[in-house]
Amino acid sequence: KNMKVLFFFANNLGLRIFMKIQAELLMNHVLNNDEIYIVKDFEQNIGKSQVSYYNDNLYYVKKSFYKLITFLKSKGGNIHLLDYKKVEDFHPQAFENIEELKEFSFNGCNLGLYVASSMISNFRDHKLNTKKYYKYINRELKNSIEVLKTIECYHNEIHPDLVYLFNGRMAVYAPIVFYCRKEKIPFKTFETTFSYSKYYLAHNNTSFDIKYHHKEMMELWNSPTISEDEKIKIGVSFFENQRQGVNEIDPSYITLQKKELNSELIKGKEVISFFNSSIDEFASVPGWENYIYLFDDETKAIEEICNHYINDKNKIFILRIHPNLKYLNNSQNRELLKLKTLKNLIVIEPHSPIRSYSILEKSNKIITFGSTIGVESCYYEKPIICLGMSYYNFLEVAYIPKDKEELYSYLDNKNLSPKPKENTLIYGYWARTFGEPFTNFINKTISEEDYALTSSEKLKGFLLKFLNINNYKRLFKIFNPKYKFKERLKNPTYRKNVLRLFIPWKIK
Repeated sequence: KNMKVLFFFANNLGLRIFMKIQAELLMNHVLNNDEIYIVKDFEQNIGKSQVSYYNDNLYYVKKSFYKLITFLKSKGGNIHLLDYKKVEDFHPQAFENIEELKEFSFNGCNLGLYVASSMISNFRDHKLNTKKYYKYINRELKNSIEVLKTIECYHNEIHPDLVYLFNGRMAVYAPIVFYCRKEKIPFKTFETTFSYSKYYLAHNNTSFDIKYHHKEMMELWNSPTISEDEKIKIGVSFFENQRQGVNEIDPSYITLQKKELNSELIKGKEVISFFNSSIDEFASVPGWENYIYLFDDETKAIEEICNHYINDKNKIFILRIHPNLKYLNNSQNRELLKLKTLKNLIVIEPHSPIRSYSILEKSNKIITFGSTIGVESCYYEKPIICLGMSYYNFLEVAYIPKDKEELYSYLDNKNLSPKPKENTLIYGYWARTFGEPFTNFINKTISEEDYALTSSEKLKGFLLKFLNINNYKRLFKIFNPKYKFKERLKNPTYRKNVLRLFIPWKIK
C-alpha cells in the first residue's frame, strides 16, 4: 500500500554516515511509490542547531541534500520539500536554574526538558548556568516551539501515515516524538549503531528506551537463524574488541592508557572501584530524568559510600573518572575533584594514563552508574553493583540494590559472587549485530557517488570556513596554551572530530 511519509531531514557534522542513513530510508519509500514530504532547513536556527551552529558546514549538507533529491526524483520519487513553520510572537523566558528550565511546558509539552538536553549536550555541563546562557536557551526554546508547530501543521495538512526523525532527544527532535505519541501517529527514529555497516531504526520509540532495547536483545539472542555457538563467538568478540580499543564508530580511549595501577596503594585492602559516567550524556534525556538510583547524583553517591566506610581500614575505594570528561571545566569535574579530600578514596583523573582494565583487574567489587564498563566487568567475572539506568538493566549482570541497606549489605559481603558471565554475551551479541543493513547500497540501487560533492563544492566549503570570522575566534582559543592543543590531538576522538569539521563528506 502506498503511504504518505513525513520525513524530517537531519543535518549532522558526521555528514557521510547520516546522509547514507537518510538516503537509504528515502530510497525505500521511492521504491514503494510512496508520497514523500521532506521538512528541511539549511538557513535558520533549527538547521543550525542540528550542527551545533557550525554554520559553514551547512553548505556541505545542503549541496549533498539537493543532489540526493535530484537523484531520487530521477528514480521516480514523488517528493515534496517543505520548510519549518515560524513563530513570530515568541516571548523569551527566564529560568533561575537548570531544574526550573526542565519543568517548563508549552501546550502540554515538556519543551524545557528537551531544551535542557540540547544545552547540556552543547556546553557539556549538567548544571548549566541558565542566567549566563539566557540567549542560547531562548534560541533553542523558540526552535522547539517551531518544531512543535511544524509537526502539528503538517499533520493537519498532509495526514501522514508515517513520520521519520533523527534520535528523538534534543530540542529540535523531541517535540516531534511528543506530538506523534499524543496524536497516535506512527513514527520511526533513526540513529547510528556500533558499526558503519548498519543503521538503527526504532519503531514508535527512541533509542533511549531501555525496555525496548532489552526486547531487541532477547529477540536477537533467541533468533534461530544463527547457531548458539556463533552467537557466543560474536558476543565474546565484542568484549575482546573493547579491551583492545577496537571501536568502529567512536575511537577508543584505551589506546591512550598505557600505565598500570600502583599495587602498593591497595596492598592488603579490599578494593572497590567506581567507574562514573559523563552526566551530560544522560541528563535531560526523556525517560532518564531520575537515572541515578538511591542518591541525588553520582558524586553524592561516591561521597556517602566512602564516608560510610571511612573508618574501615580493610577497604580502599578507587574512582576512575570517565576519560570523556577530559579537559572539561564543568560542574561534574569540579564536584568529582573535591572528592580527593576523602582519605579512603584514590581518584584517577580523566587524563590519567592508568589503564581502566588495570583498575578492573585489581578490584574486588565494582560500582557503576550505567556505563558499559559494568557489563564488561561482569564478563571478567567481577561482582558489579549498578546505581544507574543502563541498557543491561534487565540482563542479570549486575546487582541493583532497592535501597541503601541492600547496597551496604552487598559492599559488606566479602564473598559476593559475580553474576553469570554468560548473561553478558547477550549484550555483546546485540552490540555487534543490532541494526538494519544498507540494503539499497548493497543492491546498488543507490550509491554515495549519487549525491557526492564535486571538487569545486569542497573548495567552496573551505573558502566559506576561511571567511567565517567565528572560526578565527575558535582558532585563537584552540592555540591558547591553556587549551593543551598538542595533548588533545593525541586523543583519537578529538582528532576525528577536528577532521569532521574540515572534511565532513569523508569522515563517517
